Amino acid sequence: MYFSRCFTKKGPYEGIKFVERSSEIRDLSGKLIKSFEKIIVPENWSQTAVDIFAQKYCRKAGVAKILKRIPEEGVPEWLWKSEPDLEAMYGIEEKFGAETDARNVFNRIVGTWTYWGWKYKYFNSESDAKTFYDELCNMVALQKAAPNSPQWFNTGMHWGYGIEGGAQGHYYVDPSTLEIKKSKSAYERPQPHACFIQSVSDDLVNEGGIMDLWVRESRIFKYGSGSGTNFSILRAANESLSSGGVSSGMLSFLKVGDSVAGAIKSGGANRRSAKMVTVDVEHPDIESYVKWKTEEEDKVVFLSVGSKIINEAIKEINLSCDSFDFDKINLDNISDDVSINLDSLNDFCKTYDGNKNDLHLSDANLSDENIESDDEKSNQENNIRKLKFNPKVNKRLGKALRKAEKTGVPFGYLDRILKLLEQGVENVSAKILTTEFESEAYASVSGQNSNNSVRVTNDFMRKVENDEDFDLVYRTSRGIAKTCKARSIWSEISKSAWLCADPGLQYDTTINEWHTCPQSGRINASNPCSEYMFLDDTACNLASINLLKFYKHNEGKWSFESDEFSYAVRIWTLVLEISITMAQYPSKIIAEKSFDFRTLGLGYANLGALMMQSGIPYDSEEGRALAAYVTAIMHGESYKTSAEIAKELGAFAKYDKNKDSMMRVIKNHRAALYGHGYEDIEINPISLDWDKCPIKEKKKVLDLWDEVIDLGNKYGFRNSQVTLLAPTGTIGLLMDCDTLGIEPDFALVKHKKLSGGGYFKIINNSIKPALKSLDYSDSDINKIMNYIIGCSSLEDSPYINHKTLTEKGFDKSDIGKLEKALANSFSISQACSKWTMGDDFCKRLGIEGNNILAELGFSDEEMGACSEYACGTSSIVGCPYMKESDLAVFDCATHGERFVSWEGHVKMIASVQPFLSGAVSKTINMPNNANISDCAEAYSLAWKIGVKAIALYRDGSKLSQALNLTGSSSTYLDDEELSNEEDTLKSVTNEEKDTKLERGYKEKIPYKRNGYTQKINISGGYSFYHTTGENEKGELREIFTSGMGTEGASFRSLMSCFSKAISIGLQYGVPLKEFVSAFKFTKFEPSGIINGHDEINFADSLIDYIFRDLESRYGKNNVSKDFQHNVSLKSNDASAFKGNGSINVNNSQSKPQKSNNLNQSDIKNKNDLSGDEKGSGFDAKQTVNKAEQTKLGYTGDMCAHCKEFSMRRVGTCLQCDKCGSTSGCS
Repeated sequence: MYFSRCFTKKGPYEGIKFVERSSEIRDLSGKLIKSFEKIIVPENWSQTAVDIFAQKYCRKAGVAKILKRIPEEGVPEWLWKSEPDLEAMYGIEEKFGAETDARNVFNRIVGTWTYWGWKYKYFNSESDAKTFYDELCNMVALQKAAPNSPQWFNTGMHWGYGIEGGAQGHYYVDPSTLEIKKSKSAYERPQPHACFIQSVSDDLVNEGGIMDLWVRESRIFKYGSGSGTNFSILRAANESLSSGGVSSGMLSFLKVGDSVAGAIKSGGANRRSAKMVTVDVEHPDIESYVKWKTEEEDKVVFLSVGSKIINEAIKEINLSCDSFDFDKINLDNISDDVSINLDSLNDFCKTYDGNKNDLHLSDANLSDENIESDDEKSNQENNIRKLKFNPKVNKRLGKALRKAEKTGVPFGYLDRILKLLEQGVENVSAKILTTEFESEAYASVSGQNSNNSVRVTNDFMRKVENDEDFDLVYRTSRGIAKTCKARSIWSEISKSAWLCADPGLQYDTTINEWHTCPQSGRINASNPCSEYMFLDDTACNLASINLLKFYKHNEGKWSFESDEFSYAVRIWTLVLEISITMAQYPSKIIAEKSFDFRTLGLGYANLGALMMQSGIPYDSEEGRALAAYVTAIMHGESYKTSAEIAKELGAFAKYDKNKDSMMRVIKNHRAALYGHGYEDIEINPISLDWDKCPIKEKKKVLDLWDEVIDLGNKYGFRNSQVTLLAPTGTIGLLMDCDTLGIEPDFALVKHKKLSGGGYFKIINNSIKPALKSLDYSDSDINKIMNYIIGCSSLEDSPYINHKTLTEKGFDKSDIGKLEKALANSFSISQACSKWTMGDDFCKRLGIEGNNILAELGFSDEEMGACSEYACGTSSIVGCPYMKESDLAVFDCATHGERFVSWEGHVKMIASVQPFLSGAVSKTINMPNNANISDCAEAYSLAWKIGVKAIALYRDGSKLSQALNLTGSSSTYLDDEELSNEEDTLKSVTNEEKDTKLERGYKEKIPYKRNGYTQKINISGGYSFYHTTGENEKGELREIFTSGMGTEGASFRSLMSCFSKAISIGLQYGVPLKEFVSAFKFTKFEPSGIINGHDEINFADSLIDYIFRDLESRYGKNNVSKDFQHNVSLKSNDASAFKGNGSINVNNSQSKPQKSNNLNQSDIKNKNDLSGDEKGSGFDAKQTVNKAEQTKLGYTGDMCAHCKEFSMRRVGTCLQCDKCGSTSGCS
């Protein structure tokens, strides 16, 4: 292969400045866990790119401080391998360490590619090899392209540093002899492949069987790669076995595999195992499989709700037993309403065994003569204590048990709890489970560790359209197991997708019609992200090119440098080809077939940013034509390069066998440029619309594809597949891509990470170039940018400005602090907080709360106007300087006032599909209000326009997704209706009347009273203060709320009246528990994550929070005023109730637990934003919380690596925007 220089003149890094940076890992509280100092990287890299590079891709140990070259005959000296120079390191204390210089990392990866390319004659001369090396180092350093993660993890460890590593059971094919050999070390031949497809046979323990697959999958998962398998060969439930029995069914084995994948995740990996499960639609177990994940998620709900019900029951049982009055007992079931004292009860209990329900006082022998010894006396005293555990004696306990049974708690479980308490076991409680994805509830159910897909054929889809019958077929006999309506299966698929985003669909007929090697077998499955589709037991290594690096923008005009892009495609095609030659694989058959078919996975990233900066809407004919054009060039240039390699080194081993089929597919790719001339396909794809394409290079692309066919006819192809579109999760962030894979831009306002660990608010990098492309003037651009992100200054702000603040007591230093905080805040109230201004400022101005501006007399309207001026709107909708016709250019994936429709996502996949060997991994985003028929329509549309695979994600379809400010139960029943319904139910089903009020008496409380003030924040946007007042005994008698600066006067007034009404009720003797029972779990907005409280992490409303807080603080001693007056426990049983809500118990059988009803999340208060003294944005402890992240379009899932709630859908997987971790294999 010949190479001329395109990006370099001499050496790889000419003109690139490298600088020292640092990277940090912090926990949820902001505490520093680990730091990486003096990491040398290119100066233009963002902190996110530095973090990914330092934390994920730098080798952490084993790199020698001094290396020496190992001479090798026939290899240029600059390509010689290196190993530790032990002699030169003699006397050095730390001989080995970590990688810290990006140039060393680039050298060991690119150097390895060049070394293997040289050894196996990929270069025409040493000059070509040096050009190859320099150009690739330059491209990686300037973020123009990057290989998949396994290359960063594994490639070059042996060549660059002499690191061996023990053999891990891998195999490789020797290119010289074509023999399959077992690897002798972990790194001499690296594992660079990210994607695997594996087969399974219907055999339990033999090689290639079910249990063997789990072993092979485990080896792949261990090294950070992903695996997919079609399990349709496994027999269905009750299908006959050769032994005469029946099969337990495919699903039983899928559950085992799911547990294996989950165990590897929990065994130390930073992300869940990437696994794809595929099943053909004709499998007899298809209905159970389709419903598998939704039914398992239902179990999560049942576990969560049940745990809370049981926990409440146990707390009530505990309280019933601990509040039992030993001084005065009405023995309704022991005697006829006869009361006895504790002294005579000692004797009575000698004959009472707890089971004689009709025992009368006359049956008791009250004489002390019956007490024969101290042991007997002790036993009798123990029997007395056990009376409180007898529901026939302890009426309140009996009520608690009946109530628990009616809520569904099994009698056997209640009996177990009572017996534990009776035996003196303390801290009896039930673990509260939640619907968080990383929770124990999710870990206890199956089906959560894979992406699930169903393979559907054209025949099935037509039967759905025509409402015809469809046969489910046995695996062995091929007889009909069941005949059902195709639409019934279709309905279940659509419903499950709506419920939990699984299963996805793979269109089997379309996939195999575009298969280049059908004579070698069918395509049955895909990798976990569904972009790699080929034969079973093959692997694919990926790389992605950053499209925006080939986009030029001069004087309002943009151009795509197609020649430079074609050069990049050519050189990276060779990188992936060489990687096959040097690779090792997890099994013999994968090594053999991957070497024989040589599949590549070249793709790109930043398409969405390219479109926006070009001023082209993502969801438009022009946008789809641009995407098709770019993809057609990449696909054609890659196949052209593959044919050129075949000319020198020969076509892939199985080419001759599949030549006719492959050339038919290649010609169909070219036919999509014309829109006609397809061979042997049932559904014609979407062709490139040249009239709509903004780049007028039709002849250039057509000539390229003519050359591909000409070269293919002459020399064949070195690779059976060359392109696909992966999610580009982690490597996309390493390249500082604004958009990943083929996705549109995510949001107009984002958070950027700082080197100190905090974040700052930035506007999307593509907006200003887009406005220039749309011919907006510089003046209008500045106004539009200010509308979105604000002016970040109060100098000329309406109402709240330097002048008005000075009048309120601000000095220049105070104003400076406030100005510095504005750039990273979403409102003026957020910027002007006590964390920003400091305690001294608050004391000087007499500020007590956190809503400083409200306390200084500024109104909500004034603060709102100021916020819009200084902090922006975070939206372009409504901007007076924008043309309505241009708004579509700025539509993003996040659902808001404007967003890309699901039809737009599906059509974008279809526009590029004809120009790819594989498929497209992409998220089909749907709004929360999408219905089941929308899911069905999306699946149907994808099939009709030639898409190979599709997965849907409806906003809110995952149980773990946090509630946002736009929806709650009030959607279904407003507060007044809800209150009326509750009152009606109470009047009908009121079984408990244990509180008797003394009407007309109001307790006076002192003028100076104790209590507490609690500041909290709901869902990152609503802050208020909750204050209590106590009587002299420390009992709650008054509440009020304040500080609701942004909720409006009406809401504040209502809350004030509500608090006054509750306070009056408390002072007139209404037990707190009645208020708690009436108002706890009340649902209306705002609701969501609670920041600022030690125990309560989530609330359904402000009212719900208030009464949860009161219950946790005062619930134990204010449960019932009558009960409080009647109970006087002796000192040997329990002390008096304390004002802090705890009960001190001595010699008691059980101790009530501190109220902790809301364990849904362990999120700390991290939402308060401030600028630090260095102006580095958010404090490290004040990162954006889960509810706000969900509002920004994230899924609400926590990243397993960095613990941030910054996971978003990328293809069929999840990817963290903060640290780059993915749930997939890219």
